[in-house]
Amino acid sequence: MTIGIIGNGVIGNIFAHYLNSQPIHLLCRHHNNPVKTLTLPDAKNALAINAEVQTIESVFKTCYDAIIIPVKYHQLDSVINALKPNLAASTCLILIQNGVGGGELLQQNFPNNDIYIGTTTDAGYLVNNNVQMTAYGRLELGIWKSALRAENLNHTKNNSITEQNAHPAIKTLLQYHPNACWAESVDTILLSKLAINAVINPLTAILNIKNGQLRDYPNQVSQLKSEVFCVLQAYGFVFEADALSKRIDEVITLTAENYSSMHQDFRNKRQTEIDGVLGFLLKQANILELNVPNIVRLFNDIKNKEKPR
Repeated sequence: MTIGIIGNGVIGNIFAHYLNSQPIHLLCRHHNNPVKTLTLPDAKNALAINAEVQTIESVFKTCYDAIIIPVKYHQLDSVINALKPNLAASTCLILIQNGVGGGELLQQNFPNNDIYIGTTTDAGYLVNNNVQMTAYGRLELGIWKSALRAENLNHTKNNSITEQNAHPAIKTLLQYHPNACWAESVDTILLSKLAINAVINPLTAILNIKNGQLRDYPNQVSQLKSEVFCVLQAYGFVFEADALSKRIDEVITLTAENYSSMHQDFRNKRQTEIDGVLGFLLKQANILELNVPNIVRLFNDIKNKEKPR
């Protein structure tokens, strides 16, 4: 099986390491300064990454069985534009993303391709040309089903996809990733994570605080929770509000000394993932005619101050 991985980032290279028994191509905009090695958690010696670096235009010449897309939400448009003229209908697309909305974008642009969604807690960081892996995370893969509305009837075939009849590339990932599992309700997992990120990330970015300091702002947290839950319930996500609220509080406590990823991007003048978090909720609120002033204010505050593309 020939598998392409978009980009040369941390998650892409971790996946290339897991899949090193397969022909792997890292599909990049250019060949400059590629990552060459990966160091596992608690290991001293770096391992070579046995993946060939190709320009993304190689999809002209290579018929990939699958392409893994481990990118941030705001990078997805450029990936779609690069792949759209050249992608074979037989190529499976696997989006690895914590935000919500990316699956719908792929469905709209590649209606004839099998599209899967995954979320992972694999973690690491780049040091020169080496990925230092900090955690063997969990990978959950499945089919995005919440997006299957009346306007997307051509995707109802996804309702019949199970682990048993999933694309061979999915079975390969489930086999070679050390902590992978098939998720019958991956949409539930992603929407729960969306709720957590929607409350913690924008507030910590705007207030310039660590996650744990949100406990000093109970009113802002409570008001944002209420609006986020209102949108998700109207969208059709079935959940226990009290349980999800407690889960958000638990994450705030467990990550008390951390700065959220959105805080780090915002403070370092990088583009954030606000479009895939509050942007998704705001879009649904507008469709459903819901009043969400806190979501609107936070979204606009971050969009007006973040570095443009």
